[in-house]
Amino acid sequence: MLGLNTYRKSVASYKGKGIIIGIIDNGIKKNPKKEITHGTLMANIITNYFVDDNYVPIGIAPDAELIDLDISNAEEQYFFSDVLEKFDKIINNSVSIDILLISLTTLKPSDGQDILSIAETTQVIRNVL
Repeated sequence: MLGLNTYRKSVASYKGKGIIIGIIDNGIKKNPKKEITHGTLMANIITNYFVDDNYVPIGIAPDAELIDLDISNAEEQYFFSDVLEKFDKIINNSVSIDILLISLTTLKPSDGQDILSIAETTQVIRNVL
């Protein structure tokens, strides 16, 4: 009804080659059979190498390069300061990233004036992201 099979075949030629994606999350595990983190799930949605019954790749961009910007800790508590620390790493180490994925859930919606929104906007203005 939605025509998803037609859509998938029309974009199947793009596989993310040459694109660098940074993922700020709770880590990308190399062996997801032992431990599946949210970061691992996001990485697999992007670069999943599996194919469907018609041999069409399921991943969005299987040839993209991923950079794991892990903010995990033993307490499983995450703060904006953890994300800002990764922003500093990106800037101070001149890390080249085309797309930055930050999957966060917050208690309140952003008005665009919180510290994380301002930091993201500053990085875009400076052509860091």
